[in-house]
Amino acid sequence: MNLITPGVIQNLVSADSFAKLSDVSMGVYYKAKAKGDKAAMEQAAGYAVDSMNSANKCSKHTQKALKEAQQKAKKQAKAEQEEAIEKHRQETSKNEKTIKEKKITDTVEISKEGQEYIDSKDHAKSVQKTENKAHKAIKNTVSQEQYTSEAKSDSLSADSKFSITA
Repeated sequence: MNLITPGVIQNLVSADSFAKLSDVSMGVYYKAKAKGDKAAMEQAAGYAVDSMNSANKCSKHTQKALKEAQQKAKKQAKAEQEEAIEKHRQETSKNEKTIKEKKITDTVEISKEGQEYIDSKDHAKSVQKTENKAHKAIKNTVSQEQYTSEAKSDSLSADSKFSITA
């Protein structure tokens, strides 16, 4: 929002005009003083004081109008911010609903024959054979003799107990 409202502009222009009028009155005052005309001096001083008082009033009105414009701008900014927050909340809620609706899950279909195989004893035997082969491979690898830099051989062995489940 623009803080320069018509009221602010009007009071600024008026205050400036009264200040310039006061300057003119003071010029008349100094000329009258140079001539020694006391009546003209008093009249010019009176105009100068009145002009300065009017400029001061306009300045106060300008400050008041400017404060009102600032308060209005703050209220408007706050309302716009709240509106933006609410809009963001609505978009977030909408996006979450969309994500939940479109949530992709991986599924696996097992054929009837495959399910029968898994349930059968053959499957259990197949798993046992795989476990035995893996156990032998690990045991052979770990049981090999290891040579050190002193040409001695050390035999390594390890008990391996594991299972593979499918």
